[in-house]
Amino acid sequence: MSYLTTVENKRKTDWILILLYLILVGLGLTAIYSANYNPEYEINSLWDLQGTKVGRQLAWVVVTFVIIFLIQLLDRRFYIGISPILYIVTMILLVLVLTPLGREIAGSKSWIVLGPLRLQPSELAKFSTALMVAFFLSGMNRNVRKLPDFLITALIILIPFGLVVLQGDAGTALVYTSFILVLYREGLSGWFLVLFAGVITLFILTLLLTTFDPKSFEVLNSGAQTLMMGLCALMVPISLFLFATKKQIFPLVIVALGIALVLILPQFLAGVPLLGAFGGMIVLSFVGAFLAEKFGRENGGFILSGVLASCAAYVQTIFFICTDILEPYQLGRILVTLNIVEDPKGIGYNLNQSLIAIGSGGYLGKGFLNGTQIRGDFVPEADTDFIFCAIGEELGFAGSAVLILVFVFLFMRIVSVAERQKSNFTRIYAYGVASILFFHFWINVAMTIGLAPVIGIPLPLISYGGSSFLGFSILLFILIRLDSDKKNVLR
Repeated sequence: MSYLTTVENKRKTDWILILLYLILVGLGLTAIYSANYNPEYEINSLWDLQGTKVGRQLAWVVVTFVIIFLIQLLDRRFYIGISPILYIVTMILLVLVLTPLGREIAGSKSWIVLGPLRLQPSELAKFSTALMVAFFLSGMNRNVRKLPDFLITALIILIPFGLVVLQGDAGTALVYTSFILVLYREGLSGWFLVLFAGVITLFILTLLLTTFDPKSFEVLNSGAQTLMMGLCALMVPISLFLFATKKQIFPLVIVALGIALVLILPQFLAGVPLLGAFGGMIVLSFVGAFLAEKFGRENGGFILSGVLASCAAYVQTIFFICTDILEPYQLGRILVTLNIVEDPKGIGYNLNQSLIAIGSGGYLGKGFLNGTQIRGDFVPEADTDFIFCAIGEELGFAGSAVLILVFVFLFMRIVSVAERQKSNFTRIYAYGVASILFFHFWINVAMTIGLAPVIGIPLPLISYGGSSFLGFSILLFILIRLDSDKKNVLR
């Protein structure tokens, strides 16, 4: 069976998506050039671009264009059939990064270096995970509301999440939490979104109620921990009253296990860097939502006790992570973002300079190549994590708004593409694409303006980086290829 497309297949390519993609690529190359502009270095030809970052990015663009052209030549059945293989291959690459073959760059061991080529497998794992989730959930009689199907889907997502966390790249690992939007679209209970938001809120409240040393970021006093331990102790008489009087043994056992987690969970997570806080958000959301869906309508007291136990365990875990797992600079970035501590010349330097650069741009900006903060190297990583600063300073509010609008149109178009599909596989994959791109966009812009911690993830198709550009492009153009064959649906 040939997987090459044939002329007789009626294909309809979404040129609007391609146009939006090309606009973002053009803006990205322009921003990278501006962020690395050196007036003493004259560029009169393409040959002069060699050795510059914009030149290397342009080379990746050319290679990527060849790859996305080849993507369009293959039949949609190919992508369905190869999804498990791609997933396994990228997981193997993520494991190899943890071996001596992996290289540590910028604080995270997430690269494989082969001569002049540097590859970041975690960027490729995003589209392979999206394909695998679509492959599994689009199978016969699959339903994310069924516990076995839900657990397998969660495992597909948590494997790359865990491997990337072990690499020390918490920012990229968090991207996988965006798949909860895909699962919600496919029928997952709304309780998951409620509880997912709840555990994030509890994480923030725990830090707000905790006193930290402003210089070393050591925990001096945890009012949140005392509060939640008190609530956990209060559960004992409540649960005895609610369940023992009715001789309901199962809820009592669950409550007892929940209280035990308060003491056991933190020690269980010891030695697993960065997994506790972010992994806890996911696990507690999944478990809590399942319990609410299963027992909530019949036994509100059970849910109350379960929530209190989970909250107590979670707060205890956060406290343990702050004191024993997180490095001071990692905790400091979160505390500075939440305005719990101020450190404008230390941990908060990047954010402070980012705010100065964006604010100094005003409504219309200082003009292309005239950004003084960017030009003076006051903003670190101005062509990668903080590339939005270059746009904000030189093009101002107007330029930033245009960039944001292009992204908004892109997201709206992808959702529109998803909803017009007859194929479950394509629809699920499309929502995976939208979720990944939106998470990257939202976190990157939010961290440059102080609404999210500085966790170091690129702005899709804009930030400098060959692996990320290639990964985002493949992610989008597989969707374009699948959508072009929406009338020839097999799955």
